[in-house]
Amino acid sequence: MRDLTLDISPLLCGKTGDQTFSLEWTGIPEIFYGIKPVEPVSVSGTIRNRQKYFELNMTVEFEFTSECARCLKPIKKHAEYSCVKSIVTQAENNDGEYIVVDNNAVTLNEAAEELLFLELPSRLLCSEDCAGLCHICGKNLNEGPCPCRKETDPRWDGLKRFLDNNHIITEGGAENGSTKA
Repeated sequence: MRDLTLDISPLLCGKTGDQTFSLEWTGIPEIFYGIKPVEPVSVSGTIRNRQKYFELNMTVEFEFTSECARCLKPIKKHAEYSCVKSIVTQAENNDGEYIVVDNNAVTLNEAAEELLFLELPSRLLCSEDCAGLCHICGKNLNEGPCPCRKETDPRWDGLKRFLDNNHIITEGGAENGSTKA
């Protein structure tokens, strides 16, 4: 995996107050949860001199492939995530809160990885209304109903009888006019 190292000598010397950058992050393996980036991943942003520290405004943008968590259909999506981090020239106790300058350069790998960990969804769907797979036969329910007989939990039978007898809700979910209690 290619390091995202950026020389910030002009900022450190005071030659400039802002430094923009655009890097390509290549060689990234499957990141998380089966997400495979379509290379290259773009990492861009600005570093600003704030007198006692530097402020990093970074954006990670990429296309990726994965599979739907409900129906396992292959999907391709676009993602763009941004963050703001502080860069310091030295830190006594750095618990990852700061990016520390090393030999007039900063390495943005950890910040980019952290951004992806925090922003990427843990479950990806092909669509919000994805019906998923039948838990009995495995048919993709987005393609239509399956022939399986659906077993219902017998504990719900009393409620089903109540709803059927009082015509409160039709199968489509709309009220049927009768509101007997």
